[in-house]
Amino acid sequence: MKFVGILLGFLLTFAVYPSLADDADPVEPDAAGPGVWWNWEVKREWSVNHRRAKGVIKLYADAEKTKPLAVDSLRFSLELDCPVNAGPELVINEMRNASELGAEVRCNFGSPGKFEVRWRLEAVDARFGTVEDQGTVAK
Repeated sequence: MKFVGILLGFLLTFAVYPSLADDADPVEPDAAGPGVWWNWEVKREWSVNHRRAKGVIKLYADAEKTKPLAVDSLRFSLELDCPVNAGPELVINEMRNASELGAEVRCNFGSPGKFEVRWRLEAVDARFGTVEDQGTVAK
């Protein structure tokens, strides 16, 4: 009997106080939102023994690139052509709550041919969603 009384009281509470979700105003995203700017730097080295590419990606919250912007997930990859290895070498680095991330990729046994380096950035954050960019540094 005590259980029935508690159950009735519980049901009356919902009848008197409607769900807060029904009354809540939808949250509109800020049209201006936070900005995301980035700098990337990729350097190449080669010799008869190896090919190597090193890179760094840095995220900023302002166009002047003075305020670092840490994001929920930051991924930076470098891919390097390695003709001797019969294909490219790829390295993908990922960090959480980061504004800067580096990567390095290398091929053993240097050889003639293209020495193209491809880079890719993916930044994911609850404030702005996903930002992606990619490019190529040709020989």
